[in-house]
Amino acid sequence: ARRRFGMPSLVGEIAVGLLVGPNCWDFAPKPKSLMMFGEVGLLLLFLEAGLDVDVEMLKLVGSRGILLSLFASMLALILGALISKFALGNGWVEAFGAGATLAPTSMGIALNVLRSCKVLNTPSGQLIIAAAMLQDVIGIILLAELKALEELTFVTFIVPILSAVGMIVVFGLSAIYVVPTVMDKYVLPNFHHHYERQNVVLAFILLMTILLMPASHYAKGSYLLGCFLAGVCFCTDHHTHGVWTTQVKRVLQWLMRLFFACTIGFEVPIKNMGSGKVIGHAFVYLFIIFAKLGAGVFAFPLTKREFLKIGFSMVSSCELAFIISVNAWIEGLISDDTFDALIMASLVSILISPLMLR
Repeated sequence: ARRRFGMPSLVGEIAVGLLVGPNCWDFAPKPKSLMMFGEVGLLLLFLEAGLDVDVEMLKLVGSRGILLSLFASMLALILGALISKFALGNGWVEAFGAGATLAPTSMGIALNVLRSCKVLNTPSGQLIIAAAMLQDVIGIILLAELKALEELTFVTFIVPILSAVGMIVVFGLSAIYVVPTVMDKYVLPNFHHHYERQNVVLAFILLMTILLMPASHYAKGSYLLGCFLAGVCFCTDHHTHGVWTTQVKRVLQWLMRLFFACTIGFEVPIKNMGSGKVIGHAFVYLFIIFAKLGAGVFAFPLTKREFLKIGFSMVSSCELAFIISVNAWIEGLISDDTFDALIMASLVSILISPLMLR
C-alpha cells in the first residue's frame, strides 16, 4: 500500500503498531521485548547516521549548510514553543517539548526523493543532505535538553550543549586525522583475509559505540550522541561502508520496522486521537512545521523552484521527532493530548513532503 501511494514505510509501520499494540487491539505478544528490539535498531540507526557523515560535502557546503540547519531547527523550536505557550495554553516545559519535537528534519526521506528525481548531486541536493546531517546533531542536543528540564538551572541547561560541541569537535578531528591512519597502518595490516578485515572493522566500530554511549551519558548528553560519534569516528575510513552494508544493513532495516511499529506505535494512546482538541492542536503544529518552508531563502540560485525544493525538504519530520516526543511524554513533560497531536502532525508532514518534493 505504501508503495502504491508513495508513502514512506514508517507511516505504515507506525499504523500497524497503533492497531496491534496494547492501546488498541492488544494482539502483540510481549510488547516490552519487541520495544527493546526497536531500541537496538535506534542505536544502530544513529551509528549509521554517523558513518554516513560526508566530511568533504560539509567542507563544500560550508556556512550555508550550517545556517540552513540552524534556521530551520530554531524557527520550528522557537515558533513551536511560543505558539504552544501563548496560543494553546501549555506551560513552558511542555511548550519546549513541543518545539523540540517539531525542529528535526528527515534526511532519509529527502535523500530518497532527491535520488529518484536525479537531483541529489545538484548544489541544492547537496545542501539539503548536509543540512539534514547537521540537524541530526541539533536534534540529539535537544533530546539531552529535555532531561535538563527535569531540574532546570543554568548549569544543567548549558552543560549538555557544551559537552556535545566538545565531543563533536574531538571525535570529528579523530575521524579525519587519527582513525584512518591507525586502521590502515597499525590494525588492518595484521589481517590478510578479506573477511577477517571486515570483522575487525566492525568490531572496532561496535567497541567505540560501547565506550562512547556511557561517556556521552555521563557528560550530560544523550547516549544517542555517543552512537552518532562512534559512527563519525569511522566516517572517513574507506573500509567501513562496505562492511556495514554487507553485515548490518539488512538487520537494521528489520529492527527499524520494530522501532516504528513497537517502540513508537505501542506508546501512542490512540483512543485520544479522535478528539477535537487533539486534531485542532495537530493542525497548529502542522502549521509550525510548514513554517520551515521559509528555509528556502538559502537556495542558490534563489529561484522559485529551488526555494520550494529546499523548503519542502525541511518540512518532513524524522525519527528524532518521534524519539523526542516519546521521551518527553514518558518523562511527563507533555500531556497525552499534546503527544497525540505532535505524532499526528509529524505523520502528516511525512506524507506531504515527498509529494511536494516530486
